Amino acid sequence: MLTAVVLFSSKAVTLFRPRFYTRGMIHISKLHILLFRKDNRGRGQEFSLSFIKSNGHIVKVERAICTSFYSRGQRFNIRILPSGEIRQVKLYSIIEFNHARVYV
Repeated sequence: MLTAVVLFSSKAVTLFRPRFYTRGMIHISKLHILLFRKDNRGRGQEFSLSFIKSNGHIVKVERAICTSFYSRGQRFNIRILPSGEIRQVKLYSIIEFNHARVYV
C-alpha cells in the first residue's frame, strides 16, 4: 500500500508518493524458499546466482542446484551442474539470484 504525503511550501502544495520499486529484485528472506524449489519428480530446480567470496571476488554460477541447507539457514551447499563441483555459500553473500538483484 502506498501512502501519500502532502508537502506544504509557500507557493504550492505538492503530493509526494514514495515508491517501493522492487521489480527484478528479491528480498533475502525469500531466498531459502527459492533455493529449495522442487520439480514434479522431487528434484531440485536449476538456478543461477552470483555471490561475493571472502576475498571480494564475485563468482557467477549459471547452472546449479541446492543440495543442503544448514547452520540455522545461513549456509547452503550448491552443486554446479556443468562441473559437478559442490560449493558452500553463505546466504548473505548472494547478490543475484536468477538474474534478479538480491536486497537486504
